[in-house]
Amino acid sequence: MALTAKAFLFKQWNGQALEIRRFSLDQDVSTSYAYLLQKIAQVFPSVKADKVALAWIDGDGDRISLSSDAELLEAMDQFDGTVFL
Repeated sequence: MALTAKAFLFKQWNGQALEIRRFSLDQDVSTSYAYLLQKIAQVFPSVKADKVALAWIDGDGDRISLSSDAELLEAMDQFDGTVFL
């Protein structure tokens, strides 16, 4: 089974989204930060995986930075059924 994610590409944190993409993550590797970076680079061809900052929106509406497997796992634990990348 796959998880569906929705990702927004911003030039600046507080700017308007340049692109919005929806894509699937293989569930068996969905908690791998390296896999997520690779997937982001695939769906946003203009993005270099080593030049991107990832974040997710928590239940309070706060933008939380994401930079490791542990932080991705925490984000997945907070997942409430909505798409949050």
